[in-house]
Amino acid sequence: MAITETIRRPGKTRQLVKGEIGRWIDASGLQPGDQIPSQNVLAEQFQTTAVTVHKAMREMVAEGRVRRQVGRGTFVARIAEVSKSVRDACLLMPLQHQDSPSVNPHYWPYVRDLMGAFAQACGEHWTFTVRAIGHRATISELRRFDAVFVHFTPEMPHSFVEQVVQSKLVPVIRLGLPSDDPSWDCLNIDHDKVAGVHRGVSFLLQNGYRRIAVVASDRAWGEVALKGYRQAIAGFAVDYDENLIVRVDDSSWEGARAVTRLLAVNPGCDAVFVDSDLRALGVIDALRQRGLRVPEDVAVMGYDGLDIAVHHAPYLTSVMAPWRQVIAAALQEVERNPGRPTERRRLTLAGGVINGATTARRTPVSQPMQAANVVTAGI
Repeated sequence: MAITETIRRPGKTRQLVKGEIGRWIDASGLQPGDQIPSQNVLAEQFQTTAVTVHKAMREMVAEGRVRRQVGRGTFVARIAEVSKSVRDACLLMPLQHQDSPSVNPHYWPYVRDLMGAFAQACGEHWTFTVRAIGHRATISELRRFDAVFVHFTPEMPHSFVEQVVQSKLVPVIRLGLPSDDPSWDCLNIDHDKVAGVHRGVSFLLQNGYRRIAVVASDRAWGEVALKGYRQAIAGFAVDYDENLIVRVDDSSWEGARAVTRLLAVNPGCDAVFVDSDLRALGVIDALRQRGLRVPEDVAVMGYDGLDIAVHHAPYLTSVMAPWRQVIAAALQEVERNPGRPTERRRLTLAGGVINGATTARRTPVSQPMQAANVVTAGI
């Protein structure tokens, strides 16, 4: 069997050689039970010593990636034999470099924080790879991973992802399930938006705010935010006022138009809950341009817990989207059933409140807040 990839690097460590051999096994299409070339052949191909190859292969045997048979050679391990100390996770994205402002000017902060959540959740037991789906993407390229995460976006080629799910070759986890979209035949995970907004609005109510306006998307996510808002004010016996609700085009993050509409019909609000951090930053700018102080005159609270919003000025008070926790829970699910497709079910977790500088405590409130999990931002 010919090896199609030649990599020439002098002075390689066994870890580097082990990685190259593993990538070659995946790229060459070797199946469980197929024989691997001898150590001398691998040493010549990868421009290293047979001793280094031997050490690398010994670690791969210990990890369950390959198996040795005395007198016969080394073979790719079967799924039932795999017991790796480190597993491989892949995040499928529709385009390359979506965490770059130049490639993705509107949503890059979300993608960057999502990737950071993956890095934290994977820890020492998982490796994390981002793979963009191109026109040449094939299902066989994904079978080397122990878990494949799909980030739900309108740009994602769903037909390809559905083929991956139906193939049952690799566990698939779908991220970000819309409320009006049915679950796929795999593990579907998301942050609990209704419970998160409920916690955020309850936090404002507990701190003495009563005229709480809402700026929300005109799409399904905005309806979810309003549901959590209604539940929270009902728990504090606050009347629902339609004039405090502003629906905005989801394609725009600027807050000037929302603030203009809000102040025109109801200038007496004391707080604004915004269904995204980026839109909340726009609302803060628009309020300040009109001479209103935040939080002295009007408090502002967002949703997502983005790093650029909660850990940098204006240190936004926000509700955290708990991606790290839901990703970690999904990885644990895969670890419990290695080598098997994930079963169809839904997993959601609610994030806690990040107490920043854009809200302040007003008069004491006797009504207990039902939601907990309040953390203080490092400001």
